[in-house]
Amino acid sequence: MVAVILIAIILIAGTPALIPFVRRRPVPRLYRWALGLMVANTALQVIFVLGLVLGILRLYYSTHFALVGMPLCVVGGILGIVSLIRYQTGLGLLFAIESTAILTTVCWFTLVTLH
Repeated sequence: MVAVILIAIILIAGTPALIPFVRRRPVPRLYRWALGLMVANTALQVIFVLGLVLGILRLYYSTHFALVGMPLCVVGGILGIVSLIRYQTGLGLLFAIESTAILTTVCWFTLVTLH
């Protein structure tokens, strides 16, 4: 049950970046790269939690997964800011990608703290 809640929280944290695509707004290529990094980060978190549930991974490996996931969050957030500056996309896109970056970073901190 805890795993289902964790996966739900991770997926909810990863959804704000998808809002522009749901609204079918045109987004620059740089934003798509940032979104790709956020999706990869979210997938990595879900794989880690599923690995814990299935007994394939131990909680000890959370730091190893975070060493890959945290840079994905940071680079995705930076690409979101660069996209705003370069293409003047507006604050809505920036809020979407930055809130996802912050929320997924908090998820990583939570997973590492559980260790």
